[in-house]
Amino acid sequence: MKHPHLPAILLLLTTVAPFAHGACPGGDAVADDDLFKMSLEDLLAVKVEVASKHPQRLIDTPSSVTVFTRGEIQLMGVDSVEELLNFVPGFMSFRSTVFSEGQGIGARGRTAGQSSDNILFLIDGHRLNNDRSGGAMSVYRRIPIHNVERVEVIRGPGSALYGANAFSGVVNIVTTDQENRVYGEISEHRGRQAYANLSRSGDDWAVALSARWFEDDGQDYGAIHQSDRVAIRDPRHGGDFSAKLCYDRLSLSFRHALRGQDDFYMASGRLGADSWFEDNSLRAEYQLLDQPRYALSLYANYRRQQGEEQYKLQTADEIRALPPEINLDGATAALLATIETEEREWGLGLEGRYRLAPGHELFAGIEWRRPENVKEADRFNYASGDGERINLFGPIEEPIRFVGAAGEKTPLTPSDSRGIFSVYLQDQYEINDAWTTTVGLRYDHYDYFGGHLSPRVALLYDTHEGSAFKLIYGEAFRAPALRDHTDIFVGNPDLQPEQVKTLEAAWLQDFGLAHSTLTWFRSRNTDMIYLPSADDLFINSDDQMDFAGVEWEVAAEPTDKIWLRAAYSYLYKIDEEPRRYPKTSFSLIANYRHEQWNLNLSAYYRGETEQRIFTSPDTHLLDDYWLANAKLRYEWTPDLTLSATLYNLLDTEYASPSGFPSEEGLPTRGRTYAFGVEVSF
Repeated sequence: MKHPHLPAILLLLTTVAPFAHGACPGGDAVADDDLFKMSLEDLLAVKVEVASKHPQRLIDTPSSVTVFTRGEIQLMGVDSVEELLNFVPGFMSFRSTVFSEGQGIGARGRTAGQSSDNILFLIDGHRLNNDRSGGAMSVYRRIPIHNVERVEVIRGPGSALYGANAFSGVVNIVTTDQENRVYGEISEHRGRQAYANLSRSGDDWAVALSARWFEDDGQDYGAIHQSDRVAIRDPRHGGDFSAKLCYDRLSLSFRHALRGQDDFYMASGRLGADSWFEDNSLRAEYQLLDQPRYALSLYANYRRQQGEEQYKLQTADEIRALPPEINLDGATAALLATIETEEREWGLGLEGRYRLAPGHELFAGIEWRRPENVKEADRFNYASGDGERINLFGPIEEPIRFVGAAGEKTPLTPSDSRGIFSVYLQDQYEINDAWTTTVGLRYDHYDYFGGHLSPRVALLYDTHEGSAFKLIYGEAFRAPALRDHTDIFVGNPDLQPEQVKTLEAAWLQDFGLAHSTLTWFRSRNTDMIYLPSADDLFINSDDQMDFAGVEWEVAAEPTDKIWLRAAYSYLYKIDEEPRRYPKTSFSLIANYRHEQWNLNLSAYYRGETEQRIFTSPDTHLLDDYWLANAKLRYEWTPDLTLSATLYNLLDTEYASPSGFPSEEGLPTRGRTYAFGVEVSF
């Protein structure tokens, strides 16, 4: 399913672009030229919201936080939030094919499949994770960076503010509402991309629009596994549209995303014919009170997701080769399985702050959400002779008949809704000029398993002479996803939430020309949800899993032309059965600017991982690797910029650990190029 309307939307926005000027009032955005020349001092002064739901300097946050600004992201050779997360210490992105081709995200040693249900993703503070899978990556993949103001990442638990799934981390994507820019790009594999960000404002109103469209024909991988019957490609297409409207105290925002994928689907050895996923959300927020000492806002959300995945279980040649007693009517079409999904969610919330005294503030919120599973069902274009459902995982051993699109749908999860009620309170208190404490507690109640408390405590000591220290304790949980407890084959209604308890200590040091953060953490995971085998139900593990390691990141500006940023993580306690997460990770970003030219080199290293061999208890070692990107920009005029990007600069051959039935792991794209033209106004 292509996205026929987005090119027209982009053309329309480009047409009205000369009339767009200004932005939503009250923003902190800076002009692009200033961002490209950002100093280390400016970066340290950037305020983030993800740690406490209000703007704070990085040094003051009661969490371990990494942030990337718009200027940095535009200079780097990355084209999605998933790729950017490879430069966050303790995080990694890996290719997966559980829900068609996409990326899974791991953090601090925990991987949870493509859905990445142990990490909470937010856009402008609004939840992207769905209720069916528990994660965001099952639907919302290749999260765009074309309209991003900042990407804020909590490394570690965040349930004390955000509830379920803020387990190993929280990623908040803050979009820009103060930019006027259009961009066009061509790339290898017949790739095309275009987007426009536009804004306009008056005395008490503002509007910001953004639209993007992309597609490519994918890379040819050939027959990469002995079970493949045809050559594999990974073409992609899709688009995004968002709108923000502000009037006085009322703000409205709408977001639309569509992702399509053809051919490349290899979970359990099955080749995919086609898949698409769509996400639409609407949010309204009204500022009831806004005073220096107190503020109160009311918001309402609505979200709808739907999609379709199609698997090719048998090719047409294999169907024709079946014995006559199995293929009764001599049909020659390939055997296809199609899964259709649709989910909706409503939400209401009230958030406020109250300043008791200078340096002492309370933050509180109450929220109600009601996700509804409209449908998740599969159907086949063949049926068994007696009308029974064909075995999705086994060979065809009974007579079948061709039924085409009229195949009967079989529910995989029931059509149902569930209520979630949450309340949180956080107290942040400056004891004196050096010491600050933060105490937070959130209670979440799910109508199918009960309530859960998530506390956190943080102590900050700032010497005001270049050094600061943090001691943080937090607990988080992952609620059982709808698939976990209601799937008609493996669901277990008695599941309880996964839990994690994490202790962290951090040392922040400003060296003048460089700034460094060194973090130690230890996490204890209990009640982990897993599937013992395809013949069993999901259960909570009786064992505990411990993770521990160190994370280090540094930013330096040795001259006014050179900017460096590096991150390193080492895990000395990690899951070894199998070890799908590398013990050692490293990343480096080097940026050089001279007059109108800017050259950015970014690279990351991943240590060895292990790939579980399909239908076998054995594992296979996947080699470590380096992946590098390069991006060159030339400012022809202050308003016109040309760029050239090389992804996977060294043409590294590497594989991601996955459920793919091969000991070689899941292959990824080689070196590709892209050329772009950017116009600002």
